[in-house]
Amino acid sequence: MKPLQIICKRLLIYCRDEVFGFAKDLPLLPDPLLSISKLLYLYPVKQRLRNILISGVVLFTIASVLLACERRDIVFDDIPVLSISSDIVYPPDSFKLIFPLRYAYQENARIIFDTVSTWQIEKLNAYSSTFSLIAKNDSSLTPVIIYDRKTLQFEGNVIYEFLAETNHIPSTLYLMVVFRKRD
Repeated sequence: MKPLQIICKRLLIYCRDEVFGFAKDLPLLPDPLLSISKLLYLYPVKQRLRNILISGVVLFTIASVLLACERRDIVFDDIPVLSISSDIVYPPDSFKLIFPLRYAYQENARIIFDTVSTWQIEKLNAYSSTFSLIAKNDSSLTPVIIYDRKTLQFEGNVIYEFLAETNHIPSTLYLMVVFRKRD
């Protein structure tokens, strides 16, 4: 045997035994190049590549789910959560509202403030949903859309209707909004 053939054969034996973990009784073909090409297309290599690909897809899915998670800490602070099913009359200085989001359906809450006051309204999640308000006593007022955070002044004893809707299939099940009274 020529020295190059001996080196290739030893390399093939090393790859077969140590790198790819094949059984030691796997026969080598006489031609080293043919052996390398056969070695690369054997089943255990394909199986390992498939396992690596499946693991990568699973890890990517888990990472994207964790990165896409929305803020869900609605109970663990001292701000009370008020129900939107009935009218909210003279609310406390800070409170939260939770609107369930359903496709092509609006949820609303009616709030009556006691005096003229300034409030900061902030969406805590579901930023792709539409959150707006309408003063019921003033039909000329166009809806005010709150994208992320907005400070507004409200009149006393006026019914304000807050609407939450999603224009597509919701990524979250609810919209959480916090109201804080400003001095």
